[in-house]
Parts: sequence; structure tokens; C-alpha cells
Amino acid sequence: YVSGKLAGELGTVESVNTRFKIDLADYERVIAHPVIELYGRFTHVLDRLVCYDSLSLTADQFRSWVKAPVIEDEDEDEPPSKKKHEIIMGEGYSFALEKVEYADEVDVKIIERAYQYLREGRIRYLSMVDGIGTAFVEGTSWYEVNFKYADGVVTDLYCECPYPALCKHNLAVMVCLRELLKNVEQEDFISLDDEYFWQLLSLSRQDVTIS
Repeated sequence: YVSGKLAGELGTVESVNTRFKIDLADYERVIAHPVIELYGRFTHVLDRLVCYDSLSLTADQFRSWVKAPVIEDEDEDEPPSKKKHEIIMGEGYSFALEKVEYADEVDVKIIERAYQYLREGRIRYLSMVDGIGTAFVEGTSWYEVNFKYADGVVTDLYCECPYPALCKHNLAVMVCLRELLKNVEQEDFISLDDEYFWQLLSLSRQDVTIS
């Protein structure tokens, strides 16, 4: 990832030239390198590949593949109210996972879009570790969904998209989670969309077994 006009874009090295003399002040700088590694035993569960080793591909690692890092504000003396990346949160959504389609906040059109996202495999990554869930959904941009889960109930459900109500990303992740929990061996797992898994595998340094 780089700063400047291509900020937010993930680049690849296409060629290297060692014969040069440049002034670094004239160029934007690399601000992060994604950790391209994937390992573990993956099992087909529904239309996804699941691994029960939560360290095989953590949410932080996957985030580094698909989202540019936040650049810290340079002026440390600036008051908190002026900080560009200050994050505040209100109360997240909560409901019984089994009845997610019937939650009070659900709009019929939004649940239809959520099912379309499911069919298209847009939930590229979904993990749950010690009751803490993280998902990354590929839409017009990459959106991160966070939640907590215990005893059939989802709490603190958030999505970073700008939609002002329970969004299609949240709902798609919840339906995906519900179906996975009916088929996985344990509640701690990481999962990847089948098609996207093979794309990542072709790009990563890997030590993977598939069953």
C-alpha cells in the first residue's frame, strides 16, 4: 500500500530496475506490506472452506490484504475532536441468530439483497474466536462487520458501511454464520468463500491441506 494518488490500492511488483538515482522526497512512500501467508487444514463446509486453527488466517492478517491501513494524523497536538480517524460507536444491533430475518430493524428489500450477496459469495472471510466475530464483505468497497455471539444470540453487531439501518452486509454475514454453525465441528473457526480461497492460495506463501 502506498500514500498519494494511489492511496488505498494494493500493488504488485512487476519489474525491478537497479540502475537509478532518485530523490526520495519526490516520491510517495510505501506505508504497509500485507502478510501474504496461509496455512492449516481446510475442510469444505457448504460453499466455504473452513479451518479450526484460528491463527491460520487471522482477521488482522486478512484485513491487511484487502484494506489499506489508516494513516495516523501527523499533528499529535491537535485536539481529539479534530482527529480524522477518531472512531465512536453507539449501541450495536442484537437479536437471536435463528430469527435474524424477523428482527425489528430488518427491511424486506435489504434481506433480499443480503441473500443475493450470499449467492454471489461476497462474504469473503468470516471468523469467530472466543465469541468474537469478524467478517469482510466485498461490495462496492470492502466492508468489515464485527459482532459477538453466545448461546444463539448476536450482540454488538456493527458494519462500517454508511447505510443508516441494519444493512445487507450485516444480514448476509448473519445468515452465513447461522448456516455455518449448523455444520462446523466447533464454534471457533475461520472460513473463506470457496472461489476466493483459491485466489488467495495462488497469491500466498502456503502450507495448506484440503479435505
